[in-house]
Amino acid sequence: MEVGNLITGAVFLLICIIPFVIMNYKQGKREDKMLQILNDNAQLQNCKLSTHEYCGDFILGYDERKNFVFFLKQIKENSLVQFVDLSQIQSCEAVKRTRTVVSNNENIVLTEGVDLSFIPKERSLGEIKFELFNDDINKQQSGELPFAEKWKKQLNERLKLENKIVQSEKLKSEPALTLAV
Repeated sequence: MEVGNLITGAVFLLICIIPFVIMNYKQGKREDKMLQILNDNAQLQNCKLSTHEYCGDFILGYDERKNFVFFLKQIKENSLVQFVDLSQIQSCEAVKRTRTVVSNNENIVLTEGVDLSFIPKERSLGEIKFELFNDDINKQQSGELPFAEKWKKQLNERLKLENKIVQSEKLKSEPALTLAV
């Protein structure tokens, strides 16, 4: 009798665990495919990703040596790939797009989208946006806003460091001013 209970329990346990194992395996394969596509696009720009991070249906990668950021968003069977040369960028912003809906005499603020936005040094070039979340495509967020805030902070720190280096090089290359007495 105990052997029968043991077998029944083991079968029940397998039935509960196997779907999670299969989902985890498929997620890993999907992430590997996304990373490969992002790496291929980075190589087209003579870049090599030094770091990357997944969030939901997208991946963000960064080449520290060339100072490029790459973005890939998986939309159904299609991949949207974008990249930014940070040497042309002044700052990075996490943008939360919202709308207000009135329901039962209450104002409800809904998130329409989350973007990682790059403001260029030369304003005529226009802003570059990586759309991390759009409620027309995904109805539920999966950590896009904290992800955007984290990368905004990291990239702005990198931009400040690059600006200090550029300023330092300018000062070194300027001729010294001498006063005749």
